[in-house]
Amino acid sequence: MEIKPLLFCQQKVAFGLIPTYLENEYLRAMDQKVVFWHLKNSPLFNELVDEDYKTLNVINGFKQAKKNEIIYFSESVKRIYYLKVGTLKIVSEDANGNEITKEVLNAGDFFGEITLDETATNQSNEYAKVVSDQMSCCSFTLPDFKALLAQRPDLSLKYTVKIGDKMKALESKYADLIFKDAKTRLLDFLQSYGKRHGQTNKNNELIFANDFTQHDIACLIGTTRQTVTTLLNELEKEGKLVYSRSSIVLR
Repeated sequence: MEIKPLLFCQQKVAFGLIPTYLENEYLRAMDQKVVFWHLKNSPLFNELVDEDYKTLNVINGFKQAKKNEIIYFSESVKRIYYLKVGTLKIVSEDANGNEITKEVLNAGDFFGEITLDETATNQSNEYAKVVSDQMSCCSFTLPDFKALLAQRPDLSLKYTVKIGDKMKALESKYADLIFKDAKTRLLDFLQSYGKRHGQTNKNNELIFANDFTQHDIACLIGTTRQTVTTLLNELEKEGKLVYSRSSIVLR
């Protein structure tokens, strides 16, 4: 459903419904409509008008990507990103070049310079990696986004609530590290991700794609890869899940 407007635009050109000499102009105009459509269908931005979107300069900040593509954060231009479609993981690299998965982001989440602090130093070893088959996001420079927040107090309030929810989720994650064992944290993570991205079959089992390595999962729940491997084997023997490289079934 998310790509219908774009496909419709491309089909009109392909079938010759638009004169050749107008094709480029038409596609540029439709690109703008597609980007605006993506944001207007978002609860956070659905009350904005076209002039607000132009203030954000969203055309230059709109990006689509496929599974495993990487989004690097600019060191020279500070941006805040809004994930419209798909799933990402925020990754940093250690001194040996190993990936450390820090966070999983879903549609509706912000990432990048979410504190809106223009003096903050970017983490040069941090980037976003696409987990889902398709991803689309919009990014705004901090001056543009802060200018719109000043003009639209309603958007500012929504953004504050969104970031507040993110902080609560982070607090809950830290609490889990203290009060829950690794096995419970693993099940909680799989159930949470599965409910958001999976489907329930006729046997009331939750089935979803295995989008993460065991190392990813270990980073996300605060344990080692070896522990994750041991726990997955235990859970399979207990009949609580079926684990494979392509999918996970929770029973």
